[in-house]
Amino acid sequence: MKLERWIENKLKSNKIKISKTLRRTFEEYELVEKKNGLNVGSASLANGFETLNTELIDLITQFGKLKLIRKKEIINLEQTLKKYIDESSKDIKNFIDNKTHYVVGISPLEEKIKDSYGIIEINCEIINQERKYKLISFWWNTSKILITAIVAGFIGAYIKGVFE
Repeated sequence: MKLERWIENKLKSNKIKISKTLRRTFEEYELVEKKNGLNVGSASLANGFETLNTELIDLITQFGKLKLIRKKEIINLEQTLKKYIDESSKDIKNFIDNKTHYVVGISPLEEKIKDSYGIIEINCEIINQERKYKLISFWWNTSKILITAIVAGFIGAYIKGVFE
């Protein structure tokens, strides 16, 4: 399975989880608060973005466990996830607008989106640093073996020259 296809499938399943979380939150608060729009809307917004961030962290962690990832793939993942956050935030806002009388202001929504962007950037940077560390340690170990072989060759040639 190609990497883009895997990411696409994970994002589709995440979208389903987010919509289930929004519906579940709405039903719970609707029963408890008897349709107090402010509580239902703000709780749905918070739980929707909490689920979104949790799923994004899980996706990035799984992506980081893959072997032979390149910096280009990490950048593509970051751009794809930013587009996904924009789409999901619109879906969450539309759900809240349609189900409640709570009007989602620009500032709480932008704040949640910025938090999600920050989570993506931090986790992608962590993956990039791990990738660099693996690459450096690979070449360091390879060079140690090469240097050891060269030194052993000189020592062996010296000993052979001494005993001849």
